[in-house]
Amino acid sequence: VAEMMAEKYDGVEFDSKKNLVVFQRYCHMYRRGELESLCERVTGLEVLESSYEKGNHAVLLRVL
Repeated sequence: VAEMMAEKYDGVEFDSKKNLVVFQRYCHMYRRGELESLCERVTGLEVLESSYEKGNHAVLLRVL
């Protein structure tokens, strides 16, 4: 069943040794202020608030 499910998604592999579906994910580690800076470059968005907690950056945005 897992092998059949893996065939339905792009970027998914089936590990036959473990009989598991493997999803490949890639992350970008933002520097302090980088996420806010990127959001401010988008026309029609306003950064209302930004925060950082336990390795996660977050922004609260308003669509203008």
